[in-house]
Amino acid sequence: MDFKKYLDCNSKKLLTVENISNSIYETLLLNSRSPVLIKNGAENWPAMKKWSLDFFKSQDGAENVKVFVEKGNLMQNETQFERVSFCDYLNLLEKPSQNHLGLIPYLSVFEAFSIFSHLNDDVDFSMLTRYRFKNKMKCWFGPKGTVTGYHIDWSDNVLAQIKGRKLVKLVYSASIRLADPATINLAG
Repeated sequence: MDFKKYLDCNSKKLLTVENISNSIYETLLLNSRSPVLIKNGAENWPAMKKWSLDFFKSQDGAENVKVFVEKGNLMQNETQFERVSFCDYLNLLEKPSQNHLGLIPYLSVFEAFSIFSHLNDDVDFSMLTRYRFKNKMKCWFGPKGTVTGYHIDWSDNVLAQIKGRKLVKLVYSASIRLADPATINLAG
């Protein structure tokens, strides 16, 4: 079965709300366990105005932070890793045409909120964190064209897109049995 074709034919409209209150969050997400698109949910976060590549480069200690960037698609086992300084990576993002090997570097599951703890003041995930015992906040950085392959997130998630755009395809759990995540490339 062509899983990508299956997704395109069997898609359902995602519930969409403008902003969200804690009571609506409890009703919609906690009780139904269904995904919801919250439009403008982050519009008042300081991150929306402050965060940029220059902002991250200017953080205390940023020049000493080492990160592993991914080249390729980790979920489809086509990935090469390279260890670089965080600031060097951000400089590379400013000039994506200079990426070596013709691949777009991608920085995923970056512990930015632990390394630069004051970043927590720039976002508000309290609607999720107040209901969960264990919470992990991570950052992803990537230029236009970055792909995260088909995968399964077993825990609750909030994806907050601070800059740029991202196409997200959600799959109902009943469809998981139809596909091997390692063989699906949703980008192409």
